[in-house]
Amino acid sequence: MSSPNPVLRILLVEDDDEIRSILAEHLEYEGFQVAQASNGQEGLEKARASRPNLIVSDVGMPILDGFEMLKALRADDRLRTVPVIVHSVMVEKGYKEKALSLGATAFLNKPCPFNEILDMIRSSL
Repeated sequence: MSSPNPVLRILLVEDDDEIRSILAEHLEYEGFQVAQASNGQEGLEKARASRPNLIVSDVGMPILDGFEMLKALRADDRLRTVPVIVHSVMVEKGYKEKALSLGATAFLNKPCPFNEILDMIRSSL
């Protein structure tokens, strides 16, 4: 008897309640287990507590921004290899390059169609 496929855990770090809720709902519909955090500090704490399979994070957030959270994730031996997709409205020159240089797996501009996020998640896992 084969064992069932494990449920993949995604941590969604986004300070906009509406965006976070909509993304979480879509990801859960696709079969992922989704944990949510409203800022980078909460995201870092949840990542350390549960070690998700993948993190989707905004950049511009209160308390600890996405860049600082990414630095902390990459400095943590248990979390340094967890794929992180940065999903941000920050399109100023250099934001994508900074995210990638800090260890992000990918950078997606907001808004983008959900299927693009889903494709990126699947290719990053």
